[in-house]
Amino acid sequence: MSTTLLLRFPAVQERTACARSTLYNLINDGLFPRPVAISSRTVAWPETEVEAINQLRVSSASEDEVRALVIQLESSRKGEVAVRSEEGQV
Repeated sequence: MSTTLLLRFPAVQERTACARSTLYNLINDGLFPRPVAISSRTVAWPETEVEAINQLRVSSASEDEVRALVIQLESSRKGEVAVRSEEGQV
């Protein structure tokens, strides 16, 4: 069983160097993965997804390539079982 580190919003902002409004604009444009609901009022992003998007952006990928990766990342979430939050909680 693998674990996925979940990043809360401040950690995602730090790793992407994007403001809140920019991140949500990217999500709306299909250029950044949607967050995962971890409770009724809390969301987070899988660390692997944030890192994959960062790596693609560094490689100067086109928006179409980024959108394709976002679709792939979000569809692969269905297979994940165990999740560990950034703070080490389940």
